[in-house]
Amino acid sequence: MLLDSLSIHKVEGVWDPVFECCVFVWFLSVYSPDLNPVELLWEYLVMLEFRAVSKMRQTDVGKAEVL
Repeated sequence: MLLDSLSIHKVEGVWDPVFECCVFVWFLSVYSPDLNPVELLWEYLVMLEFRAVSKMRQTDVGKAEVL
């Protein structure tokens, strides 16, 4: 099991059943954006937004030149 360092993941009473099932638990470092899939999603969405804005600006500039 791979967990981040959220405080709720470190509550004492939760770990006994986990260890009884022989589950290995690894905690990520305090901040590890390279291992966090949400960070990759945000990076992708920002890239899409940047492309969309760039295309809109190119289109607006083209219309202004035609007029």
